[in-house]
Amino acid sequence: MSQRRMTRYVAPLLVGAVVMLMQWGNGWAMSATETTQPIAGHAADTVETDTTLEEREQPLGERERRRVFVSADSLSTVQEDGETLRHLIGDVFVQQNETDLYSDEAIHYMDRAEYLFTGNVVVIEEGDTLRADTVRYDEREEIGHARSNVWLTDGEVDIRSPRAIHYSQENRSVFLDGVVLEDSARTLLSEEGEYFSDEERAEFVGDVRLTSPETYLESDSLTYFRATDETDARGNVSIERRGGHEDVAEEDTTARTYLFGDRARSEDDGDYSRIDGNALLLQIETDSLGMPEDTLFVRSERLDAYRSDSLRRMVAIGSARAWQRDIASVADSMVYDRIIEDDVVAREETRLFYDPFTWFEDAQVSGDRIRVAARDRSVDTVFVRDNSFAAEHEAVHDRVHQLKGRDITGYFEEDELRLLEVEHNAEAIRFLTEGDEPNGATEVSGDRILGRFTEGDLTSITVYDGIRGQYFPQADLPDPLELDGLRWRPDDKPLKSEFMDDPRVTRWLEEPPLAAQPEEEVDQIRGREESAHRFNQ
Repeated sequence: MSQRRMTRYVAPLLVGAVVMLMQWGNGWAMSATETTQPIAGHAADTVETDTTLEEREQPLGERERRRVFVSADSLSTVQEDGETLRHLIGDVFVQQNETDLYSDEAIHYMDRAEYLFTGNVVVIEEGDTLRADTVRYDEREEIGHARSNVWLTDGEVDIRSPRAIHYSQENRSVFLDGVVLEDSARTLLSEEGEYFSDEERAEFVGDVRLTSPETYLESDSLTYFRATDETDARGNVSIERRGGHEDVAEEDTTARTYLFGDRARSEDDGDYSRIDGNALLLQIETDSLGMPEDTLFVRSERLDAYRSDSLRRMVAIGSARAWQRDIASVADSMVYDRIIEDDVVAREETRLFYDPFTWFEDAQVSGDRIRVAARDRSVDTVFVRDNSFAAEHEAVHDRVHQLKGRDITGYFEEDELRLLEVEHNAEAIRFLTEGDEPNGATEVSGDRILGRFTEGDLTSITVYDGIRGQYFPQADLPDPLELDGLRWRPDDKPLKSEFMDDPRVTRWLEEPPLAAQPEEEVDQIRGREESAHRFNQ
């Protein structure tokens, strides 16, 4: 407390002060002291009223008694339109409970128990400071309505808006007509917002945009927990992230990752995130010249992402579909792992579960589960386990080559399928040609079968151990000629066009939002960068 305020408590009581206090009191039950003669050019008023717990729990009409301290350079009371008004001018200070209010001027509407603070208004409460050009404060409800250049801060977060409502009892602020939140981690912009100071929680609604050093997010609404750095975005969520696989070093490679869905949540300092509802991932790899090197699309009902020092994991759950250069897959769920060694991507692996299908050019493989291993961004080996089946369209016959067994392993070179190894109760049907003419088919079985491919076409089949076989001349070729369990599903193969035609992808590729952040809009809401507010403590 300043020496000036200490002085007013020990100054002599004047008769005139008692008279004016009776006018200001206007029916309050109070015990007070006041000095009407300026002390070093300052007038003060103290109204102290203790309320019991029972009184505080009574209806609002019964809760008018509050502990209030008031001081200003000058005080005067007038009657206007039958209402008692008190004018406070110069270095205004009002204290109620844990709330301190400062301003250049104020009007106290006695009958309404309201203050109108104007000019460099500052409200201090439990570590938070709210500044504005004007604040209308309701004593009974302890609610402040702030307008023009509103700025709330606790020293670590800054929230700015043209208009706000502050609820002192709840330590909660509602921001209207546009709001910006800025802290060390990110910037949040939306049409409206609400901030809970005790919980350090922000609720933003309407055209929400979040920007952090490498991420840009848009959604209809968003919850941000500052203490844990968690976010929960809802409604038309779109996210762009730039950088080479987060903090993983890769030479001459940059990446842009786009995520879309109905809801997106991020937890554990970003080490876990989840997209729900029509989830879609697009990742574009480019070389040092900006030319596309690789593109990955994944669509599912839900996408989960996990991150640690040695692993990046993405899980697609529910009707998962994926497309990448030379490979496409569908399954109920997919797990994609990127293994990190010495800050470099050492290998990658994709696992598909529950009715999975994978296509390599015109070849289709299916089984109970599929695992695709890759190195240096290229497919290396495909493992199909239990009830395995491989099929490929043969154009001359317009039929389907078939390979079947318990397990199938595919070997690749330069992203092209070279060899399929079928083991355990292996069976095969291959349609033959002579020149450009069909020449019947063979059906064989054995303990092990090798199918060799050239430029994506099955060119030969070799059978090992327990060999049995049959040749069908073209004239006697059965129709259909199929192995038990054949499910030829070329129409289910994901295509790049189905992802590229998604309006969410089209919009963000044509006009990348991160390249045009709404800085002008943020600056408008920020208002003055350097505030002229002043206050005494």
